Amino acid sequence: MTDLLKKLFALIVLTSVFFLTCKSDNLTDSSSNNTPEINEISISPLLPIVEEWIIFTAVAFDKDGDNLSYLWSCPTGEFFPGDTTNNPARWKVTASGVHNITCAVSDGKDITRKSISIDVLSERRIISYSSMRNNNFDIHIMDEDGSNQHQLTNHSADDYWGTWSPDGERIAFSSNRDGDFEIHIMNSDGSNRQQITNNIFSDLEPNWSPDGRFLGFDEVLYMEGRGQFAYFDFETQSYMAWDDVIGSYSWSVTASIPSTSI
Repeated sequence: MTDLLKKLFALIVLTSVFFLTCKSDNLTDSSSNNTPEINEISISPLLPIVEEWIIFTAVAFDKDGDNLSYLWSCPTGEFFPGDTTNNPARWKVTASGVHNITCAVSDGKDITRKSISIDVLSERRIISYSSMRNNNFDIHIMDEDGSNQHQLTNHSADDYWGTWSPDGERIAFSSNRDGDFEIHIMNSDGSNRQQITNNIFSDLEPNWSPDGRFLGFDEVLYMEGRGQFAYFDFETQSYMAWDDVIGSYSWSVTASIPSTSI
């Protein structure tokens, strides 16, 4: 009888321990949850401009493997219809300046928020440059962040010193297509190229006047060791040069150009 009671007591103890262990595990499973994490929010393009759709992408994860939902918000601008709960999300604004975008990520139990500030430009800034990618120099353009690279000239000669007109519609550059460097202009997409000088000098480093009417440049005779400053007047389609004047120069917004050389 004593042995039977001992066995019964041992069975009750084991059952109680098993029950308490299961209950403890259940409590742990039901109360433990890892909050979602947002590693970063990326944007494209890197240098956004007004009235342009900007794409935001949140890189988020949940250690529990729960499905995540997203909610984007910004006090300014507008999201593409339905994109406030999408990832990626599209957004645009009509006003330049700094704007704050917030992304909230939820696993159904907890919410994590992350905000970023972006500087939206009033207009796209494009760089013109010369590159020797085809064994000779050609004029290229790209966005300020290095994206959207385009080659505008494609010639066996060398094209240098691409410079924008003030209105951004044309690019002036110097090219040795006829044996010595002459000044050329073209539209900002590379079309409608025109040669505007044709002389014995090497015409170098074009520089637009602030109103876009004049294009100044240096003219050099290397063999004779001399040079001069010249300009082209697009309004009158005329050319003028000052002998033995060469080097650094700048345009005035208000001063007038004399009708005769100095």
